[in-house]
Amino acid sequence: MRIGLLPPIDPERVRFVGNAAGVGARLALVDHEVLARGRNLAARAEYVDLALHPGYQDAFMTALAFPVR
Repeated sequence: MRIGLLPPIDPERVRFVGNAAGVGARLALVDHEVLARGRNLAARAEYVDLALHPGYQDAFMTALAFPVR
């Protein structure tokens, strides 16, 4: 939050969950419902090539600047 990477929210709401991707992958291996939910989500995901959008590069470069505090 100090460098602007996270929105200004109550720090009490922030939890570190460690390797959530690894835990999710293990769950998908042992729980068929979790695997089905993951497949459903993946089927609805859409690839967007941001490089083709006009103005994206400028917006990206502007967003990289960390706020001065």
